[in-house]
Amino acid sequence: MNKQKKIFIVGSSRSGTTMISRILNNNKSVFSFKELHFFSQLFSNRKSDILEYMSSVNILSQLFSRQRDGIFNNIIDDELNSLSSSLLSKELSYSYFDIFEIFLTDITKKNDKIIACTQTPNNLFYIKDILQEYPNAMVINMVRDNRDVLLSQKNKWKRKFLGANKIPFFESIRSFFNYHPFTTSFLWKSSLKLTDEFKDHPRLKIVRFEDFLTSPENKCREMCDFLSIEFNNCMLSVPNIGSSTEYDKSKLSIDSTKVFKWKKGGLNNSEILNILLLTNAYYPETNISKEQFLELKSNWLIKKSNFELIEDYLLNNQIINEHPKLTKYLVNDYLARSKIKKTCEIFSKIKEQIEDEYLSKFNIYCLIYNNKVEEAQVLLDLKKELGFKDSFYEKKINYLMGYSNEPDTTISENTILNFHLSHR
Repeated sequence: MNKQKKIFIVGSSRSGTTMISRILNNNKSVFSFKELHFFSQLFSNRKSDILEYMSSVNILSQLFSRQRDGIFNNIIDDELNSLSSSLLSKELSYSYFDIFEIFLTDITKKNDKIIACTQTPNNLFYIKDILQEYPNAMVINMVRDNRDVLLSQKNKWKRKFLGANKIPFFESIRSFFNYHPFTTSFLWKSSLKLTDEFKDHPRLKIVRFEDFLTSPENKCREMCDFLSIEFNNCMLSVPNIGSSTEYDKSKLSIDSTKVFKWKKGGLNNSEILNILLLTNAYYPETNISKEQFLELKSNWLIKKSNFELIEDYLLNNQIINEHPKLTKYLVNDYLARSKIKKTCEIFSKIKEQIEDEYLSKFNIYCLIYNNKVEEAQVLLDLKKELGFKDSFYEKKINYLMGYSNEPDTTISENTILNFHLSHR
């Protein structure tokens, strides 16, 4: 099993994966599937790697339903169950990868093609599994300017009214309310990290959306050479449908006007600054140092005072040590408002070793608050071995850990943490 050649088109959402899928579908050897979300919705919810027979039938039927009716109309009927049963044996055991292979092979052969092409953007987050389990799989990784991705996501809810009539109304409403600049920024940056991780893999090719639109024939030829398929000009004759900013067009062509569409409007200054600051993985190499750039980020986030945004930014990127000032601003504010539980939840989500002295003291206190006294003692002893001295803090912590029966009545207002400990 797992012998058929496959193409996986991945990338961040709204990065041109559907366009590339349509282009490849025009090749005589390739059949492109609808968005299946097999890995994110079926594979990710598995309770076991090996399926029982009826579970195998159910998963396979769901895939057939998604291909026939679309992701929003997932209806399994007797016809699909019968088809699935005919392709499976009760005597064999199947993995999720086997089921996906059987599905892709069956549909591809029925369409008189020999190469299966799937396009689901978030398959990027399962790229390691795909490359490992399918040795004949080739991956096209789409990358698009983060500002255009943000603009497209912002208007995604309009798709139903711009030509995509089959999208349920509730899905449009969900897209409208789920839009958030930070969420989009974080997902885009996460996808870019994975792209960077696998950029040198021989079976993965990175394709920039903007490059493809400005030089479609050359880029398509390069893509076909990578996939070992024959190029022909008719591959570029694809419908201009799927935009979230304009009505679907019947003209078959590559629309270069989609390049840097954000420059024509649609994003406010705050959204543009937001995504530039939060997704810029590397600080500018000229006219500004790394420290200055991080300071700029911190000051902007502090000025916005969006604590949910700050928390997500720090924790999702695990950059506490790069932003001690911003982290202090966040935890001090929560503590000043007596949100001790919320404050300590933040420290419980920090995965890296905390370097800042004030934050490390805060972390030890939170460990005690969460009844992790032994862990707190280990960290405090380690700090002492490294030369840490703070008699006020140590007396307060020793009392909280139960090593001292008499509370220290000293009051300190040097920091918010000290003031808080003064009244414990």
